[in-house]
Amino acid sequence: MDKGYKLRLEIHNILHKIFVDNYNMDSGIIKKRINKNNKKDIAFINTVCLNSMRYYFHCIKIINLYAKKKCKLHENILLSSAITQLVFLGFKDYAVIDCSVKVAKKLNIYH
Repeated sequence: MDKGYKLRLEIHNILHKIFVDNYNMDSGIIKKRINKNNKKDIAFINTVCLNSMRYYFHCIKIINLYAKKKCKLHENILLSSAITQLVFLGFKDYAVIDCSVKVAKKLNIYH
């Protein structure tokens, strides 16, 4: 399995726990999920998760601007994470898009 795919799936799961179950980044469950990775991956997960939360409303405005129908929560989380990586963090577009499509297929979201 692709490492970028696994990390982005983990990011999606963490953001879902934060938005749905009202956890925060300092809760034990979230820290346990993050700390099972190596240092470089922990930094990546923290950067994407924290910036996705920071720019969530900006990303929702971008999604609403281009989406033809209202997105569900899983779709909003995945798209906001991808938009944050592309627009605000400047990651490579092919890596973000490829891994986001793989995560969408895994979660049975319209890819």
